[in-house]
Amino acid sequence: KQNEDLDWSIFKNLVSPQISELIQEESRWAFCMPHAIAFAEFTKQTAILKSLHKEIYYSEIEKFEKKHGYTWDDIGIKMKGVSLLQD
Repeated sequence: KQNEDLDWSIFKNLVSPQISELIQEESRWAFCMPHAIAFAEFTKQTAILKSLHKEIYYSEIEKFEKKHGYTWDDIGIKMKGVSLLQD
């Protein structure tokens, strides 16, 4: 984290304020878009498995939970009350 902050400080000194503001604003979407697409695909895959192969789906969840000690959630695994997307 410390090096990232240093890199950003150096970059901001090298470019105009308009450029650094534009990059700062647009970089949020550059990060979010691939995650939104991956999440949508994962949700579709989960829905298909649950509807076409319900018994196998829940059996595999039970195996996963026993093996890893985590609780499965439809968007991933739940650790300490927080769901984490598994890709």
